Amino acid sequence: NRNLIFLSLFLTATSSKNLNCTKYRIGSWWHDSVYECEDKSTEILFKNDTKITGRSGVPHLSLKTDADVGSLAISNTKVNYFPTNIESVFPNLIAIIITDCNLLEVHQSDLKPHPKLEKLLLNRNQVAFLEQDLFKFNPNMIRLSFADNKIVHVESSVFLDLKSLKFLDFRNNPCHSGDADTRLNVLNLALSIQMNCFDTQMYNKLRESK
Repeated sequence: NRNLIFLSLFLTATSSKNLNCTKYRIGSWWHDSVYECEDKSTEILFKNDTKITGRSGVPHLSLKTDADVGSLAISNTKVNYFPTNIESVFPNLIAIIITDCNLLEVHQSDLKPHPKLEKLLLNRNQVAFLEQDLFKFNPNMIRLSFADNKIVHVESSVFLDLKSLKFLDFRNNPCHSGDADTRLNVLNLALSIQMNCFDTQMYNKLRESK
């Protein structure tokens, strides 16, 4: 009974999670006018603890609201799993940045709620594979980075839906390393990734999980 009570309290405690915007700013290294929430403290340690239900932290800049936030930058904290339900807080995101957070995986279901997404930066994490049709619902993607991860397997159709992709950073991954900043070079790099990043053991494991 004590264990059941503890489990109930644990699930209740993890059913609500806020993004903690410790700083707002206009402009970043990739976009001069985007309004960004910077979060260096939100933690997501378990798969049943990914749902974002609100926002805390410092107040917005003058005349700004949640609807004006175009970029969410989470860094230097523990986000093992991709936060979900972000769109209920920031409905107009065009950029999601999760760096130095020990992120283990990212799925199509994580990105589907963000059809306006133009940039995804997931550098210096622990991602090991990219699943089939990962970006099927993100046709506006322009910049994509998985630098310094643990990627060994990339499904064959990962980049097919990214017709506008102009920047791809895949440096320092076990299966392949490279980056590209023109459309032609992106296509060549994507081809190289597809040729080099196939891990049979990982492939079989992914098929079994579906």
